[in-house]
Amino acid sequence: MYNLLLVISVELLTFPFILLFFNLPMGMIQILVPALLALVGFVAIGLLVSLFSLKSQGRELLANVVSLPLFLPALFIGLSMTVDIAKGMSLPDVWRQDLFLLLYDVFFLAAAYLGFDSNYMD
Repeated sequence: MYNLLLVISVELLTFPFILLFFNLPMGMIQILVPALLALVGFVAIGLLVSLFSLKSQGRELLANVVSLPLFLPALFIGLSMTVDIAKGMSLPDVWRQDLFLLLYDVFFLAAAYLGFDSNYMD
């Protein structure tokens, strides 16, 4: 939970600078939805992979190799949603991608929670 809150707070602090540097109007606040959904997926996968590589000898190398294929769906869907919203689409227009990212986050958060709950105390 701490990792998720830390990363969300950093994203919320830097978001006004993103709007400023990319010259986006303040109405583009809806770009936060795909960004936050992708961010939750990144944190959940990072927790899950770090859990599974906790007891291995090469844990710092294994985490990078294993986590990349798991990060890609959240990265690509979040990026395509952000581009679509920046082009003028609204959130109801990209509801399928929203739903995919939401289910992706719920699945990996549940897996990380169950994994830490059962294996962390061993």
